[in-house]
Amino acid sequence: MYTCKTCGAFSAATADPPAAFLCPACGAAEHDTTIGAPQISVGADAHAPAITSLLSWSTVWLEIAHDAQGAAIAARARYSTDASTALADEFKHGLVAVTAAATAITAEQIFRTGSDRASPAGKPLVIGRKATQGDYLGLELQQKSLIDAATAASLGELFALRHSSIHPHAEHESLALHPIGTQTSPEIVAFNADIVREFLVVADAVVDALQTLPTSKSQG
Repeated sequence: MYTCKTCGAFSAATADPPAAFLCPACGAAEHDTTIGAPQISVGADAHAPAITSLLSWSTVWLEIAHDAQGAAIAARARYSTDASTALADEFKHGLVAVTAAATAITAEQIFRTGSDRASPAGKPLVIGRKATQGDYLGLELQQKSLIDAATAASLGELFALRHSSIHPHAEHESLALHPIGTQTSPEIVAFNADIVREFLVVADAVVDALQTLPTSKSQG
């Protein structure tokens, strides 16, 4: 039994005398005589501690929201030359912006508190709809003097609008007046660029307020 010193190949071939052995893999003559196949040790080396990074997800989602808002404004600007698609595109970009804005707030809330559930003293007063996650968070931040009552109310409306797109209901509704001056579906009006702009001001303010809180112990 031989192990080639040059390439490490193992061969069960025999040669007499042993010096006459040539490696069948590389042809080298230098070798070690072994008994049985060489033992290969397989193991895992200890690695150095991994380098970690912490991505600010609220910042990422806010950037997505603002980009989508800009796209919604650009889409509306095409209305005079492309009325057939301009408002539909504005709606889609507005939908992305509202969803991203609400997600940014939730991301920062979880990072700061470890949960997406707020715990204000008492329940928010909401008229005409069910209270949302945003209403509870808004009340808690208002009680902490981090936002004012108007911002808290708008925060609830932001989440209500986002929820309307993921918990839709079917009913006949009259056309609504779009800011551009035409009658269209109420969904397209609800997510128009003007409303989106107002909600992004709210989202920016709420994320800023949340960032004044200490991070959750669960974040390390």
